[in-house]
Amino acid sequence: MFEILSSTRIPDTLYVNEISTTKDTLAVVINQIPVDVPQGLYIAEETAEVTLVVEKTLAVPENLPASLYDIVTPVMVEGWVKSTPCFKKHSARSEICKSCPIQSQCLGIKTEVSDARNEKKSKLAAIEERAKKLGFTLKGIKIPKSVDLGSDASFYDCKFEIPCAVSGKPIVLGESFVHIKGFGAVKAETLDILKDYKEVK
Repeated sequence: MFEILSSTRIPDTLYVNEISTTKDTLAVVINQIPVDVPQGLYIAEETAEVTLVVEKTLAVPENLPASLYDIVTPVMVEGWVKSTPCFKKHSARSEICKSCPIQSQCLGIKTEVSDARNEKKSKLAAIEERAKKLGFTLKGIKIPKSVDLGSDASFYDCKFEIPCAVSGKPIVLGESFVHIKGFGAVKAETLDILKDYKEVK
């Protein structure tokens, strides 16, 4: 509350006492606060004391989470992985999973991992089909991580017959081929397939 100190004409700036009051206690002056008021405003002598009530409100978020487990952060997920051995192995038939407070997060991550795995398999299958059309397979092919199929690849015209490191088929005299540093010589048409395979793998 505030207590006005003046009982005559109110000046442009009015100083009032900020009063702290609580139930069953005496008023205590906390601070004097300047208040701007319109010019020409007067207060009658019999109304020397005016009480103003100031309410302080605190904004509260409209959509509060139902529980602490609805607030997911990377740190929390990391903690769950370390402390819960079965995390990411959600089972719809398990009674333990049904009562677990983090089952929705567990199921969500399991679904993401499963979708990513299926997408990878689909891409590899498509690349394998491209390889088969050229007469070879990518099964058993291992491209070292250190090999860059862009900067480490150089094109040449074959001077003598050599086998393709991927298909095993001969690269004949005069045929264009690619020598991949740290991997070997391959037919030119296989390079793009190898790039896509290494990226997905």
